[in-house]
Amino acid sequence: MASLPKQLADFSAEAAENAPVAIQKASPETFAQAEVQLDSTKDLGNMVRRLRESRKLSQQEFADLAGVGRRFLSELENGKPTLEFAKVLQVAQAAGISLLARDRS
Repeated sequence: MASLPKQLADFSAEAAENAPVAIQKASPETFAQAEVQLDSTKDLGNMVRRLRESRKLSQQEFADLAGVGRRFLSELENGKPTLEFAKVLQVAQAAGISLLARDRS
């Protein structure tokens, strides 16, 4: 019998145990660091907002550059958890954010 996929809580517990020491928990002060651990959609949204504001761009200007709508960008910056992932990747790329994934097993 196939086992069910792990629940999100299982991944969170493993992440806390296996997280590299060099990765900082996301906060506005650590966004200038080379690597930041994102624990929520709000963390990614805050990073996007900080980078957009550092370039002195309005939401509309940055949304146009990223190829998404202003409303989508606003929802991302506010941490909406149900956004289209392909568009999130578009915005991250436009902001200069690299999203990396690794197997924690």
